[in-house]
Amino acid sequence: MSPDGSDVPFNYTCLQVQPETTMTEIELPKHKGYKWVPEKDTSAPNEIIGDVGDPCNIVPGPRTRHHFPNYASPVDPSPKTYEQAISGPDGEEWAEAVKTKLENMVRHKVWIPSAPPTSRKPLQTTWVFKRKTNEDGLLNKYKACLCIQGFSQKAGVDYTGVFSQTGCLASLRLLLTLCHLNGFTVEQMDVRCAFLNGKPNTELYIKQATGYLGHPGSECFRLNKSLYGLKQSP
Repeated sequence: MSPDGSDVPFNYTCLQVQPETTMTEIELPKHKGYKWVPEKDTSAPNEIIGDVGDPCNIVPGPRTRHHFPNYASPVDPSPKTYEQAISGPDGEEWAEAVKTKLENMVRHKVWIPSAPPTSRKPLQTTWVFKRKTNEDGLLNKYKACLCIQGFSQKAGVDYTGVFSQTGCLASLRLLLTLCHLNGFTVEQMDVRCAFLNGKPNTELYIKQATGYLGHPGSECFRLNKSLYGLKQSP
């Protein structure tokens, strides 16, 4: 029977009321190095705490860039030629450096007066001047070096090969190991004019160096020892 008392059939439908669902926040696992950072309070303060005129409470504005001069002490450049060195303000110092270098070459018998054959052309020489300074940047020494213009050498005539003997770190370690095993004493020293002890493997001739007056009348010399600038120099 229907709810109103009639005999008309009535279909009942049962509706199940779902309870209210609540969202539960699940905390994710923290990875390595996780650090909790509190939320930043973005609300502006209602009042100013402290003295407004205190310089510590004043936020500085953008800095203004100023150009500052950099001071450098002037240093005369090294002379490029023999004439510039001798006639310059430091002519006496450069002349003394040239004299010292030539005396070392004569003592080591770097050259002997000799006329080259007609098929050989003597090589030109040039002086290189350099001011040496100490660890404080102060002028310490005037140095002059006599070099040969190696770019004028001819392959197969003035040199046969180019090879530079350079020691490697493995060789040094081997020597130190042998000294340690045999109980040898290791000492370090500096050999002066060591470059003038090498001998060239070919017959070379050079013109008389500017400023050298040891052999008047001789214009060419045959090299007995190596000089800076040669292609076969070590």
